[in-house]
Amino acid sequence: MNKTYFISYTTRSKNDVDWARWIEYVLRVVVGGKTIMQEYDFRPGDNFKACMDDALKKADIVICVLTRAYMESSNCWEEWSNAERIIPVKCDDFEIKGLLKSRVYINLYGLDKNAARETLVEGLSEKTRPYEEPEIPSAPRKDMTDEPVFSGFVKNNQPDRSQCNEHKVIKAGEKMNGIRTGSFHYLHFSDLHLSTEVDFDTYNARERLLDFLKKETDAGNLPVDYIFITGDIAYKNDFSDAKNYIKRLFESLSWSTDKYSQVFWTVGNHDISRKSELRKLIINDIRNAKSSLNQFQNRIKDPEIRDVLIKKGMDEYDCWHKESGLYSYPHKTDITYHAFHKLPHLNLISINTCLTSCDKNDKNNLFIIDNGLAEKLKNLDTNNPTFVIGHHGKEYFTDETQTRLEHLFGDNMVDLYLCGHSHKPGYQVFATEVQNQVQHQVHEITCGGGFIDNSSVFSFMHGYYDRKETTVTIKTYSYADRGNHNWNLDVTLHSMLNGKTPIQLRKIEQNLQPTIKAKVSHVIDSGALLFGKNEWINNLPVAVEPILKKERTDNE
Repeated sequence: MNKTYFISYTTRSKNDVDWARWIEYVLRVVVGGKTIMQEYDFRPGDNFKACMDDALKKADIVICVLTRAYMESSNCWEEWSNAERIIPVKCDDFEIKGLLKSRVYINLYGLDKNAARETLVEGLSEKTRPYEEPEIPSAPRKDMTDEPVFSGFVKNNQPDRSQCNEHKVIKAGEKMNGIRTGSFHYLHFSDLHLSTEVDFDTYNARERLLDFLKKETDAGNLPVDYIFITGDIAYKNDFSDAKNYIKRLFESLSWSTDKYSQVFWTVGNHDISRKSELRKLIINDIRNAKSSLNQFQNRIKDPEIRDVLIKKGMDEYDCWHKESGLYSYPHKTDITYHAFHKLPHLNLISINTCLTSCDKNDKNNLFIIDNGLAEKLKNLDTNNPTFVIGHHGKEYFTDETQTRLEHLFGDNMVDLYLCGHSHKPGYQVFATEVQNQVQHQVHEITCGGGFIDNSSVFSFMHGYYDRKETTVTIKTYSYADRGNHNWNLDVTLHSMLNGKTPIQLRKIEQNLQPTIKAKVSHVIDSGALLFGKNEWINNLPVAVEPILKKERTDNE
């Protein structure tokens, strides 16, 4: 349920009013809450005290815009002291005194707009206890007898900044003093429905999306190593506007054609031709017979059925795919129509969920060729995370197919399943048992659609996989079809995660030689104990380099 926020601030200072307006905007547009604010809701001639009393009764939370001027205002003191629940938001450089000193507050002072927005949203998110067992602090090694010597440090235990890569931005795929970082950023789009049949609001949102991507890219706020599009590039199998818009989208990200190999697509129900009456008859016959997964897979081996469901249904999509210069999907003679991509930082599987997609009754009725998928999953590199991209979420498959997917994904340690189709951002976890003991979680992330209507949220997602922590942080951006008509950070997914961000994925061992790994681990643990984790991380390359250099020399 959306909360109601009352913004408590003083009008004595323009800075205070500006902060209050900005906070109200974030709470209303980004967080999606209801707001009450004096400037907008108290009208000339109203009884101020009565309005205040009514606002405090309606508000779930009172947001106090903390500044020096606020602390000196008697009206503001009366507002927050009579509230049931307050959250102070510090917007000025001063020492909080008096009764508010004991309150936990959100500190926005000194932050830029993006950082302030994220801090405010994070501070207001509900926190939940962890599902997985947390890590404990590292203990000193019992076998440490001699004080370790660290290259690049001076005698007073302060790091020599001149020798470290403190300010260097390490991009995904680059090597940091010989160690591949393994971290990467990605964009997730879905259900863009690019065709000439589009209303003005949707057209405007698409154009503003290109402007937003360019602005954020130029500002360095949107690093991208991979792009995933989980189906429905077209609308009703019409690709007339797709090629031109996708090209402009890549240009807004400063991507040239040589980076097309880092774009991966999967087919959606609107990308295939569903007009064939024969195709409808075949699918309805499969559904009416309540076919099992094995029965479906036997039927699709029939050349005529395969020709209708795969070849003829996919012709337009194949043509578009070929013309676009992209090649992330296999040739249509592959009956499975699944593809495995072994990338430097991850295993990527793209799957076809649309073989039996037919109409609005698709939910809980779709099949997938699981034997082909099992073959693809045999090629995984267990030292990398595994992402699967498909169009439909788990709930669209038959119950038997869902169970089969759970086992396939669980047994092969799939980390993320990225999908679309529902036109709204979504998140769910399906857990499986591995060898009847270990429970593995697969995180399903659903991206919103590309329409402006009452049932859709036009949005995209930006993800960051942190190799060291084996976590993924996902931010959702959506278009505000009311209000400012701009693209903004959206907290819908954040709320679904109950504030549990970043998402913890399975632990992955670093792919180092055992002897090197042991030595590096010793240096990392020792340095973290002596200098503190944050201080030590900045100087890790300097400390590890002598070990790697010696190992290279010994092997020459």
